Amino acid sequence: MERKFKHYFLVGICGSSMSGLKKLLEGKGFLVSGSDLQLGGHSAKNITPAIDVLVATQAALSPQAPAYVEIEAARKLKIPVISRTQALNMIAKGHLTIAIAGTHGKTTTTTLVARLLEELGEDPLANIGGEVVEWGSGSRVGQGRYFVVEACEYEKQFLDFQPFAALITNIEYEHFDTYKSFSSLLKAFEEFVSKIPKEGRLIVCADSKEALLVSRKSQALTKSYGFCQSADYKIEILAKPKEGGEAFLLNNCLFQTQLEGRANILNCAGALALLIELGFVKERLQKVLPLIQPPKRRLDFLGEKEAVLYYDDYGHHPTEIEASLSALRRRYPHKRIILVFEPHQGVRTLKLYKEFARALKKADEILILPVFRVAGRDIDQKEILGLSEKIARLANGKSVASYKEAKQLVYKLAKPGDIVLTMGATTVYKIAKELLRE
Repeated sequence: MERKFKHYFLVGICGSSMSGLKKLLEGKGFLVSGSDLQLGGHSAKNITPAIDVLVATQAALSPQAPAYVEIEAARKLKIPVISRTQALNMIAKGHLTIAIAGTHGKTTTTTLVARLLEELGEDPLANIGGEVVEWGSGSRVGQGRYFVVEACEYEKQFLDFQPFAALITNIEYEHFDTYKSFSSLLKAFEEFVSKIPKEGRLIVCADSKEALLVSRKSQALTKSYGFCQSADYKIEILAKPKEGGEAFLLNNCLFQTQLEGRANILNCAGALALLIELGFVKERLQKVLPLIQPPKRRLDFLGEKEAVLYYDDYGHHPTEIEASLSALRRRYPHKRIILVFEPHQGVRTLKLYKEFARALKKADEILILPVFRVAGRDIDQKEILGLSEKIARLANGKSVASYKEAKQLVYKLAKPGDIVLTMGATTVYKIAKELLRE
């Protein structure tokens, strides 16, 4: 590995993404320091000539950000300022990078690939956007040949990687603050797949016409997976096992998984297809797939109280909401689902409010909280006033003003035999956890 930088300074070191990077850097023998609001805040005095490189998120680069004083101090000292993904690409040197991209299913599919490699004895290095249950974080320090990374298209971050192999789960128009048109998003994916070397591998979901479209720009050997007959790796769903999870055939080979629902069968199939194309035999994969748990906040079962089941999910896009509700319905076809949803990011919610309403209708009782605005990358508050109420009307649900009100309503609504599902890319899970404690 190139040792040009020895001392990394991480801005926002206590955040989930930076703390994961810290773990990997230290595991590779680098010196790591940093700053965070939890550690006394940001100051120009934190930046000294002993630092070789400063790592910051896009939000920290805004002159309005509290951390910007550290960016300015680093530039005055001619200390390079790089992104988290650029730092990850430096860590990847000496490994074969497997990058998992796509609008939905990235975290779960990356977890599947990394954990399968771990169970196969490959000792992978990994960085994932969610918490892997067995690791207690989203990062794993390994000495094996593979570096498995969740490659997000937001701010074109995935273009910082140099993948040997890649997988695209699907492509939908998202990240409206980064991409002003769907075509600009597709062009970014085309650039991503063009980075895979000729001797590498690209796996795409055949059920996503956009993923198939961008795959044409790759020089690597490309294989597809999916439910459609044209897929190289064809999926057939079998009857749901009594013990839970799912069973399916992939090119007539039987696999079982703990994960639930059609979308997760697709995620499993993509991970399996990728590893088979990298030379791993099906028989070994059949044995280890049932061992893999989903990442945290992917239909997490939180507990049961007074015969009410409590679940939590990270879904924050209509496609993800629909997939999670369908998976829960498949497991509990006769139970009533009470959904508490907190929309995340104003621009996404405004652009897709009709799609949100359609997806949310799959629940029986729907409570919708105000839109959670993302600091530094969102539209003005006045543009989203009344948006939750509008979605609630379209979904035949009810808008609620606060976690407290949502909790009170759930307490009144929930009956023995019901399911309460909290959902969103926020701390909405606190509602369910508080109800379980009381």
